[in-house]
Amino acid sequence: MHDETLPPADDPHPTSAAQPIAAGERIAVIDVLRGFTIFGILLVNMPLYAWPNWGPMRGIRAGLAHGPLDEAAGWFLWLFAEDKFYPLLSVLFGVGFSVQLMRAPAVHFASLYRRRLAALLLIGLVHGFFLWSGDILSTYALMGFFLLAFRTAGERTILGLAIAFLFLPMAAWSLQVSLHERLFSQLVGAGVDYQELWDDALRVFAHGTYREMIVERARALAWNFSWPISMLQILGLFLLGLYAGRRQFFHHLSRHLAFLRQARWWALAFAVLGMLVRAGVLSLPKGLGPYFGDLSAEVLETAGNLALSFFYAVSIILLAERPHWKRRLAPLAAVGRTALSNYLLQSVVCTTLLYSYGFRLFGKVGPAAGLALTIAIYSLQVPLSMWWLRRFRFGPMEWVWRSLTYGSLQPMRLADR
Repeated sequence: MHDETLPPADDPHPTSAAQPIAAGERIAVIDVLRGFTIFGILLVNMPLYAWPNWGPMRGIRAGLAHGPLDEAAGWFLWLFAEDKFYPLLSVLFGVGFSVQLMRAPAVHFASLYRRRLAALLLIGLVHGFFLWSGDILSTYALMGFFLLAFRTAGERTILGLAIAFLFLPMAAWSLQVSLHERLFSQLVGAGVDYQELWDDALRVFAHGTYREMIVERARALAWNFSWPISMLQILGLFLLGLYAGRRQFFHHLSRHLAFLRQARWWALAFAVLGMLVRAGVLSLPKGLGPYFGDLSAEVLETAGNLALSFFYAVSIILLAERPHWKRRLAPLAAVGRTALSNYLLQSVVCTTLLYSYGFRLFGKVGPAAGLALTIAIYSLQVPLSMWWLRRFRFGPMEWVWRSLTYGSLQPMRLADR
């Protein structure tokens, strides 16, 4: 979720003369990947729109199943979607950071990017408090401030820290849980009782007032922000994207196609291994002990999730290299170019359908119906995004983001110059 629209590198006044990347300068496959990821994010978020956000998602989805279709949809989401799309979106955020870093003069970049992050944080907090508590924008904005510290780091340093940040939180899991419960209790003035949190959220969003929903969303946001060690994983994914950008991976894809063709099958094999561990089909040797056994399983699950995310991305990249598939995938690029607007539109549509101030379906949409609803919403977002970009330079929220960043209203229509 990134808008790679910074001034040309030779612009001495970037804050007053911002120029969007010309259509020919955009790396189309990045937009396609981002558009595909927006679909995956909706897949994962739909049960969180439709039901309370508290508790382990597999347990929640198992409890929601009311027949074989729901059961199959729940397993599909858990194995093939959950934790598979936010890594790709996060890596693309890091790639976008790298693209902007290459286009902007170093003397202006940090101050300009901080304003972009502050604007994104504001949008995310408004989204989280007043629309939906599962907001990811505010987390991305906060971690983006840390990403700035690595803009001049060497490639080996970036890659090494990316790997460390991805897997360090698992080694400190008991510390994470203890810190989380302490922080959450201090923020909301209550202990962590998931059943009580679930029941309260179910009542409020199904039958409560909008004011009650704001209070409930504030409590959920406090829960989200009380996992500071886990947020390092987001930073690690950002750094992977920065590393790919530094190596100009997407600028010279043709050089890497042979490697990608081989690597995707290794990634799929590793992803299957991770899924088998996650599903409990494959267990690790008991001789590892409780700590190292749990840690090894968590590492394998996480590595498997990342591997499947990599497999999805590489498959899209390789398909996009074929002329026939390139035309078929092109509409996804429109969604990718308006990713922020589409992400927020999903919240508007889903909360209107589900919450008490809308069609009152909260707590009534099972996994199978949610999957069908996801496909229907995204199927409308694709042509809507294409229609919009035939008339405007940016998505509506991308325009708001840019205008907040630069402190003035930006040209919007394609005819505006």
